[in-house]
Amino acid sequence: MTPHVRVLPLVATGLGSKTKHYATIQLHNPSRRNALTPGMMTQLREALLDVRALAQTLESLVAVVVAGANGSFCSGFDLTSKTADTDADTLDPAFAAHMSKVMHENMLLLHALPLVSIAAVDGFALGGGAELMSWCDFRVMSPSARTGFFQSKMGVVPGWGAGTRLRSLFGASHALRLLTTPRILSAFEAHHLNLATHVSDAPEADTAISAVQLVHRDLFERDFVDAYPAAVRAMKRVVLDAGHEDGVDAYIAGLRKCLERERAEFVSLWGAKDNLEAIKTALVPSKKSKI
Repeated sequence: MTPHVRVLPLVATGLGSKTKHYATIQLHNPSRRNALTPGMMTQLREALLDVRALAQTLESLVAVVVAGANGSFCSGFDLTSKTADTDADTLDPAFAAHMSKVMHENMLLLHALPLVSIAAVDGFALGGGAELMSWCDFRVMSPSARTGFFQSKMGVVPGWGAGTRLRSLFGASHALRLLTTPRILSAFEAHHLNLATHVSDAPEADTAISAVQLVHRDLFERDFVDAYPAAVRAMKRVVLDAGHEDGVDAYIAGLRKCLERERAEFVSLWGAKDNLEAIKTALVPSKKSKI
């Protein structure tokens, strides 16, 4: 099946005036652990816009879940997608600049949605996948899930905005620790570092549970169950606006400027000697690979 991004049917939870709905955006490129092709990046924007439009008409819609198909979240950019859906040279800095800008706008759109955003992480969230995960309000990992920022190992800085996002979430030292340590973190290590906001409360009993199931069971049927939909959406507005005296629009504009500077660093390293060497190594299957 062609790699794609789609919005799944809404899920309803709760009863009466506390009935809430959530949307799910699913990434589908299972042979590449749901790495995003250029076409999928465009489809992700379309999915986010569809969900935003739906939120304007359905007051009970309180959240959007981002998840991957077939047991994995996302492993960043699909390095093998060159001939699949673009004629551009994916190692050209001009392509890197375009890809990074598209994904930065996607992340800002996700971040500014009038809904709670939740990453449901199964399998691997690596590189750009870890970046996508980080831009969500809640980051839920199944007990067997793994994550990691591999960008420094690939000779680049984040291309999808994790430098800006992690600095905002954790401060400079914590962000640097995560970004300069290119190793795989277990769900519980990620939770200890506050990168994951939720893991299973009973991991021994939940070894086979998916992150989407955890989201439904622990968040919607437990943590959010007594909240009114209007209150949940108002809380998102309050938190997004908090500390930004000039309002959300000015805040997002400030983030966009930070991302422009981050993108310039990314483009300067993409396709350079270290990056080419790392890509060549990454595309060669290794029996020793922990992944």
